[in-house]
Amino acid sequence: MVVRRVEKSRESVASILMVERDAFMETLQNRWSVPYHIRHGRVYGLFVDGVMKGFTIFLRSWDDPGIAYLVQIAVQKDYQGNGGGTYLLQESLRSLIREGITAVTLTVDPRNARALHIYTEKMGFRIAEYRQDEYGEGTDRYYLRLDLRDWSGPGNAP
Repeated sequence: MVVRRVEKSRESVASILMVERDAFMETLQNRWSVPYHIRHGRVYGLFVDGVMKGFTIFLRSWDDPGIAYLVQIAVQKDYQGNGGGTYLLQESLRSLIREGITAVTLTVDPRNARALHIYTEKMGFRIAEYRQDEYGEGTDRYYLRLDLRDWSGPGNAP
């Protein structure tokens, strides 16, 4: 498995949409949003034998360019549950550190125990606040934050 930054191409856009559809049975991204995220954010792909199996999308904060927001992470079903997603996130965060990012934030459904386990227990994110109706009525989220200044990887969170 290799994690590397994704460059804009027809193939990369198609791969991201295919991975997302496999992971979630739907797509939140589309052929318009993916190129935007690649050009104006950071998109990292998890590749196995040259084939994308997962991706992360990050955008910098307008308020603090040292902070990046994790827009999305998706991993194909055949790479879920075997460490592929954790490895993808870990290597994506390491790349962001090299680019001068000092913190990462994200939102997660409070009922998503699997994601919360990965983010908080494995990766070291902390719940910063509870946001009621964040994405519309009845769509609450935890807002998580990870300080990258002292972060060294899964299981080694400060």
